[in-house]
Amino acid sequence: METIKIALVDDHPVVLMGVRMALKSVRAKHIALCGSFDNGKELLDHFDNLQVDIILVDLILPDIYGDELIKQVLKINPTVKIGIYSSYEERDIILKAFENGARGYLSKSAGTEEFINFVETLAEGDRYVRGKIAELLLPGNRQFNPNGIDIRLTEREKEIASLITNGYKNKEIASQLYISERTVEFHRKNIYQKYGVASALELVKKSLNLKLYWPAGAL
Repeated sequence: METIKIALVDDHPVVLMGVRMALKSVRAKHIALCGSFDNGKELLDHFDNLQVDIILVDLILPDIYGDELIKQVLKINPTVKIGIYSSYEERDIILKAFENGARGYLSKSAGTEEFINFVETLAEGDRYVRGKIAELLLPGNRQFNPNGIDIRLTEREKEIASLITNGYKNKEIASQLYISERTVEFHRKNIYQKYGVASALELVKKSLNLKLYWPAGAL
């Protein structure tokens, strides 16, 4: 069987360790880890010398969001296959990554056998989306208010929107929800985009004008 060459973009050492352990399996002898990078810039800086079939990308990196990195990589090399390897399971983030060219998604909690199947499926040119994520990506998950404004928010976005309109800053939201400030900023950007606003004050005004409220339980 021809060797499948992969690269990993993830800033968590334990994830790299887990991938290396998975590749020690007898079932994974045809898969070779040919590069690992802590952030998007590092990958792009070494991209010209990187000879791989598949790049596995986390959705939230220290310097760039995974969906944007996918777009940049595929502009340079449209033939490389990119899979999302992440613990983030929120629909909008994943959907953007797929729109930008991702071929599959696998949770970091997956076992060795599933990881190998994921890599093999991508290498064969097929898409890999299973279980909960497949359901999240199904069309028809939109909700509209009577004013015609798209108010589709993920559960996490509802939590963050509630905190934003209560005056919380990114750092405070991150602490409250046990997530990174970059993740908060990503969601804030999406929320503003959906409501057509550019600030927390505008979001408050819009929600009051349109009678859009997020349950207090979101806190």
